[in-house]
Amino acid sequence: MFIRKAINIAITSSLILVAGTLSQPTHAADTIEQHIQKSIVIAGEAQPKTTLIQRMAAENVPGLSIAVLKNGEIVWAKGFGIANSKTKLPVNEHTLFQAGSISKPIGALAALKLVEQGKLSLDEDVNK
Repeated sequence: MFIRKAINIAITSSLILVAGTLSQPTHAADTIEQHIQKSIVIAGEAQPKTTLIQRMAAENVPGLSIAVLKNGEIVWAKGFGIANSKTKLPVNEHTLFQAGSISKPIGALAALKLVEQGKLSLDEDVNK
């Protein structure tokens, strides 16, 4: 249950997080590029879908790179937008980005996975 809550937090704090396994990379690409939904869903409110480029513009994100993994392997990766506003260098699947705040929910997810496996206790002294 803790893992699911951590995943939900990661989804709402990121522009996009693709979780789980996808059967076809082309389906993943279409879903990512053409069918973006709001990160916070309100019951009863219409959920219009937008394109990734529209969402990037609305969130003022100049560029990003997305990778979809299946069984630990990259099955699809693509860059969108620009990596540098001065040079207008486009983002591609090899563009490197600073991890920034996304590492926090990923670290929390890893820690909670260890708790779930009984390898870590949240009540234990952190120095041990």
